Amino acid sequence: MPGSGRWEAELPPGTDVEIRTRTGDQLLQHIRYFDSGGGEVTADKHKKLPGFRAGPVDTSFVIGPDWTPWSQRYLHSGARVMSPSLRKFMQLQAKLVSNDRNVAPLLRRIEVDMHRPVLQNLLAEVWPEETSVGQVDTFEVYLQPTLLEEPRSERSPGYDEVLLSSEPSLDMRLLDVALGTEEEFARGQPLQFFAVERAEDAASADGAVLQILRSQGDSLQVRFPQVKRGESADVLPHRYYRLLVEEDEVPTRSDGRLLDLLSYERLDEELQGAIRYFRKTDRDGAQLEEVDAATFEALEEDERGPVRYFRKVTGVGNQSLFDSLGDTLSVAQYNRLGRAKGWVLGYGRLVRLRFAAAVFLHGTKLKTAMRNSAIEGPWQESDPGDVTHIRPGQGLVIGALGAGDVVDDLQVSPNPFTPNSDGINDVAEVGFSLFKVYEVRSLKLRIFRLDGTRVHTVAMRALGGRQNFAWDGRDDNGALVPPGLYLAQIEVDADQAGAAGQKRSRLIAVVY
Repeated sequence: MPGSGRWEAELPPGTDVEIRTRTGDQLLQHIRYFDSGGGEVTADKHKKLPGFRAGPVDTSFVIGPDWTPWSQRYLHSGARVMSPSLRKFMQLQAKLVSNDRNVAPLLRRIEVDMHRPVLQNLLAEVWPEETSVGQVDTFEVYLQPTLLEEPRSERSPGYDEVLLSSEPSLDMRLLDVALGTEEEFARGQPLQFFAVERAEDAASADGAVLQILRSQGDSLQVRFPQVKRGESADVLPHRYYRLLVEEDEVPTRSDGRLLDLLSYERLDEELQGAIRYFRKTDRDGAQLEEVDAATFEALEEDERGPVRYFRKVTGVGNQSLFDSLGDTLSVAQYNRLGRAKGWVLGYGRLVRLRFAAAVFLHGTKLKTAMRNSAIEGPWQESDPGDVTHIRPGQGLVIGALGAGDVVDDLQVSPNPFTPNSDGINDVAEVGFSLFKVYEVRSLKLRIFRLDGTRVHTVAMRALGGRQNFAWDGRDDNGALVPPGLYLAQIEVDADQAGAAGQKRSRLIAVVY
């Protein structure tokens, strides 16, 4: 798992170096055949050429369809790798830039820190996926860790810490943490349940103590009392994989999803494998028998089993959890594979974090990660996905519905206030909710006399959310203003051109 990337470069004035990365799981083998004169020929023709006419065979590898796009450029050496981790391969791109044809940058060294992942995979989802903008709601985040069990020498070490954050930042308050299987959650009886009443450690009914590292703010962090690893196969089923070689056939697309007729027909012709037909041999369809296409067409509807479509495997580094007929590998089949044995993956129990927060921006993204506190290395971030059937969530994005104005819910407290330095009501808090602001923007609080004369200005930069200004009753020169009525005006540079409500005003009474 990549950590951070570092490089050394000499950059004369007017030059630069741009570093980017991308990651993926599949490399496709690309083979080109040549005759003795250097002309490219087909594989069949190359086989038929006499020895003295046959030229070289050039084998290269290209990235597969599952690779991510190039990342944004890294702004400085030592930055954390932005491309998704838990991928088999990573590419680095170094672009040398010069505005002067007489000088050039020199890249001396580039390296990436690699760390052993604590998990094989981590998926997460949030529920609900939509909420009313600016209203405090309760959210549940489910995390599903998958761990490598075999080969034993590469077994995943497991995790004990969980981190939750958001982009843009939310003011979150952790309510409880639970650990259990999907069935245990469905029964309302998770294996462990930790109620978080204060910013203190929480205990479950079995006496286990959850360490609360951060219970409120823009991130939440907890540490379990013991490292969590994959459950045994009698608690949660394991998945067994076989190693694949060129021209093996699998019933899945390159992204791991099962092929259907539509996705099969979209494959390049040379990648289209067999189409297999099956007949049910019992009432519930648990037992199947392969038949040819003509026999399948002659069957009654209730006798027909599935039709499975296969893809020819290309490239290296591929594994499949299906056998040659498209059935999921059993432990007995796996044990008979010999040298073709691949991974054995186990599941950890689901982790659920419940928290309360008000969402101000549509499309707010949650970020979840796990790590093992005993192992030095970066947090292992999750991918969004469909984790559990308990909730219908499928990702980590929250939609905020009902946002109208950019500035709303403007309140002043106390009002009136008495800035006479007696320690009571000396400062007025001007609070408001900020919507539709997706990047850091300038905010200004201006205080006016009722004749329009400005007496005080406070500026800050912020994202959407609940914001606060404080006014101590003094003007821009530091002098206390006379008693009377003043107008407090909030102005924001919003993201949406022409958005309504970029200014809001309230009267403030100053008394002595």
